[in-house]
Amino acid sequence: MPSKKHTHGNYDPDFDPEFKADTETNKLSSELRALKLTNNDLKKKLKDERAARKQAEARLEELEADEDIVEHEYRRMENAKLKLKLRRQAEGLQIKEVKNRDLHKELKEQEEEHKSLSEDNKLLQRKLDCARQIVEKEMRLADMMNEEHEAKQAELEKTIEMLNGELHNMGIRNRTG
Repeated sequence: MPSKKHTHGNYDPDFDPEFKADTETNKLSSELRALKLTNNDLKKKLKDERAARKQAEARLEELEADEDIVEHEYRRMENAKLKLKLRRQAEGLQIKEVKNRDLHKELKEQEEEHKSLSEDNKLLQRKLDCARQIVEKEMRLADMMNEEHEAKQAELEKTIEMLNGELHNMGIRNRTG
């Protein structure tokens, strides 16, 4: 039976060491449960952020593949322009006036097409650069959030270990007290 000190015949739990120890143990157990729940939430967020990072990396690979396509089309356009120029030089003065006009018209059309494709290429390149910047920012943000969550998780694990130690010490004191 616990030792009881009476104040004018009333039981006072403040003077009961076992009641105080049980109250502190319950409080620490509640804190430990709350920290474990927070730790589980952080682990889930970390997992979600890692998945988001993988998606961002996949998107970056897609954008790089698109960039390769744009570069290939640009080289093809430049080759077509060079072929046309060489053909014009080879025929030079030997072309009759009608052929000269037809070639001139064809050249103008191809130059217009080249100009249009060049503008399209520049626009695609700008879009690609913007998308790459966005993905890189998302990856940096995901990295920062991962570091922050890992730090919080390490801090929570230290706190859990400390609370487990305190609970263990209190359990020893309760048995010996």
